[in-house]
Amino acid sequence: MQIIDFFDFIKDIYQKILNCDFNKELASGFLTKPAFERYMQQDSLYLVDFAKALAITATKSQNLKHFSQLLQLADGALMAERELHHYYFKEFNIKPTDVKNNACIAYTNFLLTTAYANSYEESLVALLPCFYIYREVGNSIKKQSLSTNPYSMWITTYSGTEFSDAVDIMLNITQQAVLNISPNSTKGIRLLELFKLSSELELFFWNDSYIG
Repeated sequence: MQIIDFFDFIKDIYQKILNCDFNKELASGFLTKPAFERYMQQDSLYLVDFAKALAITATKSQNLKHFSQLLQLADGALMAERELHHYYFKEFNIKPTDVKNNACIAYTNFLLTTAYANSYEESLVALLPCFYIYREVGNSIKKQSLSTNPYSMWITTYSGTEFSDAVDIMLNITQQAVLNISPNSTKGIRLLELFKLSSELELFFWNDSYIG
């Protein structure tokens, strides 16, 4: 059976993400602090709901190892990446907010609704872009960024081994879950569309932070 190639399906979206103003300027180090501040404020809110969606998805797994791994990923979203937030909140004197912007509302509502109401496979696929795209963006930016970049800790986090290992775990869980689903089937097409929508929401998230 043909394997579902999620990443080939979003090549155009991924290029838009790499070339969006936020990520181009972050790579050069010339991203304005207000834009990064807005992003960090929203990302700290996003991660809480992202972790909840991961934990909800974990309860749907029939594989105890994957159940445990998904819970660990949820915990990691709250711990490891929030260390990054604490660093920049202190470094840039960023004030926390409890008000989500439009992109954050759209993305978190999508993930939580999918996790609560949809199948295990659909929940995994909706969550996967946040893992995969961040690793790819982090690796791409690292290749063109200088060590003096004020956002180097962000770059190091998402291009680092620890995050890459987490991405591999999520990829493996998802691939095993969809192994027997044909990309041309009704369910396969549905999964591809969910993956695409989630990827588009990633782009929306960066753009909304940039524009303010």
